[in-house]
Amino acid sequence: MNDLLRRLGSFLAGPRTKYNPLPGIRYFYGSWQDALNEAERQGKPVFVDFDTVGFYPRQEIIREAFSDTSLAVKFNAGFVNYRVDAQQGEGLAIAERYRVLSYPVPTSLFVLWDGSVLHRASGYKGITGLLAEADKALALANKPNLRSTLEQTYLAGERDLVFLATYLQERANADMPSHDALTTYLSLVPELDWNTDETVALIIGNLTTYDQRIVGVLLQKLRQLRDSDDNPAIVLRNKVSERIRQLIRSRFHQAIAEHDEQELTELIADNEQLLYAERGDSLSKQEVDEMTNGYRRRFYAETKNFNQYRPLAEAEAWRLMTISKEAVREKDKEAFRKYLERKNKLDETGDRPDYWKFAEAMSTLESQDTARQLNQLVRYYEEHMTDPDDLEQALVWSARALEYDRSPGFLHTHARLLMKLGRTAEADRMLHEMSSQQTPGTRVVHAVIKKLKDYER
Repeated sequence: MNDLLRRLGSFLAGPRTKYNPLPGIRYFYGSWQDALNEAERQGKPVFVDFDTVGFYPRQEIIREAFSDTSLAVKFNAGFVNYRVDAQQGEGLAIAERYRVLSYPVPTSLFVLWDGSVLHRASGYKGITGLLAEADKALALANKPNLRSTLEQTYLAGERDLVFLATYLQERANADMPSHDALTTYLSLVPELDWNTDETVALIIGNLTTYDQRIVGVLLQKLRQLRDSDDNPAIVLRNKVSERIRQLIRSRFHQAIAEHDEQELTELIADNEQLLYAERGDSLSKQEVDEMTNGYRRRFYAETKNFNQYRPLAEAEAWRLMTISKEAVREKDKEAFRKYLERKNKLDETGDRPDYWKFAEAMSTLESQDTARQLNQLVRYYEEHMTDPDDLEQALVWSARALEYDRSPGFLHTHARLLMKLGRTAEADRMLHEMSSQQTPGTRVVHAVIKKLKDYER
């Protein structure tokens, strides 16, 4: 179900939209370090306002804030407010540093001037909820700082095993991992004991470099927890998986920055190990191949190696184009069944009363996913390719994407391709259709529960 929600997030996002600040809030403009310095100067925590793609309640927050000035009053008085674009530049690094997801999971993040996390909350609870989280952060900021005391003791040379465990746990809680302290701690612990839940938790919170020996312990833990349905085991399993993925993602960004194909090959192999630890025999060769090609495709796209990118993009497009519409439709129905099961359980417990808002998007989940994957390839061709044969090929992929989803963003991509090919009259008609729908870059989620029989129409 987590995968379904992740995919739903990307559909709700649609194409990127201009990020709007919260009304009345005074933002600090400058680098991240400048913001931390300003927080130290003023003696205030930092409220980090993340722009994550497609966070659909954003406009709802803005509407509330226009009529309720209490948000601006509270945040202007108590915090240095800093906006971060989690999709690019320094903002991407900040989002990775604080493990803020790029798809629509709203996160309220408050940090101290030293960059340590003061308070974090996930989920959208309206203006009232955001004010409550701000109060929690301010209360924590006024408490004696245990972390500061531990830091001074560590710098003074204390290396007792019990102290180090406390120190590492506090660093993990603050999202300020200490790889050096972790290495020292593990040197004092027999390697056979590295696999305990307590030590694994310290590793997850403090490992910042992909160390094959330490990651090997985490992979062993994953294999042990793979088939467990115990809730604490599931939570730990998910944390282990995500930590390893974060380390691999960091290596991937570094490989792109350095155009390092050898590192790319190695991290793909390490990611395959992760998948096998998570899935075991249920992992198919096709899934491994798709993962490998996905990494290589993005690597060559980011490094603008068009000759290497083109055959990989064509192979991926061919894979998507040869999936029958009937098969996609069956997956739509299956995803919707799972959504209804989840919704019924939430209805019984009273959790997530807004979950019904996802109904319309969930009813065509696979169709939208297929359209999105095709459109990603099309957009890259439209932005970077100049050969008419390449553009004509991309136009075929775009037409198939539109058969699944004619949302404004996909129509806009198709129109841009047409214009690039000099087919302006066709592009104008496409743009007219786009303008007659909703505002580009948004997706209205209708509060309608589709019945399964609707698929047969």
